[in-house]
Amino acid sequence: MYRLAFILALYFLNVVNCGIDKSQEIVQNTPPEYLTGTFEDDYEIQYLVNDSLFILLPADVYHIKKWNLKDQYIIAQNDSMNAYDPGAWTRIDWINLENMEPFEWAFCLGIYNAGSAQAAEAFTETNPQTPRTGCNGFPFSRMKKITEAQSDKNNYSN
Repeated sequence: MYRLAFILALYFLNVVNCGIDKSQEIVQNTPPEYLTGTFEDDYEIQYLVNDSLFILLPADVYHIKKWNLKDQYIIAQNDSMNAYDPGAWTRIDWINLENMEPFEWAFCLGIYNAGSAQAAEAFTETNPQTPRTGCNGFPFSRMKKITEAQSDKNNYSN
């Protein structure tokens, strides 16, 4: 009797697991292609973004731990060598931009000195609906893609 119950339980768990969309877990850590590369913002600050790093060139490094594609934010840990808030946690919200070429997207460092990843993720005061003031009273930084040749500050290699 117990053996039959055990076999049925294994069968049930297998059927349930087969119904889970595990691709979502992978997608959550894979950024959209338009968010990766070398960029320059409105203030001519340059950035390098890939699946695991968000770098304000030349030396402010954020180690990306989570991409939330649905709500459009990143959770990252500040590098231990950053000048400000080393080792703290950051939430970077982004929005897509339409009809603002060459700018494709914009971001906000809503919180950059959280004590934990959970605290950074819980920060919800950024307002992407008002990008001119929705970043703690300031505008989101608009980003345009540049080539490696256009990057004059790219001395960080990963």
